[in-house]
Amino acid sequence: MKIEEDGTVYQIWLEDEDSMRTRLSMMQSYELAGVAFWKLGMESESIWDVIAEYYSE
Repeated sequence: MKIEEDGTVYQIWLEDEDSMRTRLSMMQSYELAGVAFWKLGMESESIWDVIAEYYSE
C-alpha cells in the first residue's frame, strides 16, 4: 500500500495469501528449515490455511 501525504510517500507491505504462498514456495525450493513472522496476531485467519497446505504435504 502506498500513501502520499504532504509530499511524503509512505509505503507498507502486508502479508497476504499470495505473498505467503510465494514465501513458502521459496522455502521449499531452497530447502530451508522454515520461515519467520515479525509479529503474530496481525495476520488474517486465511494465512493459516495457506501455511497448513505446505506443512501437511
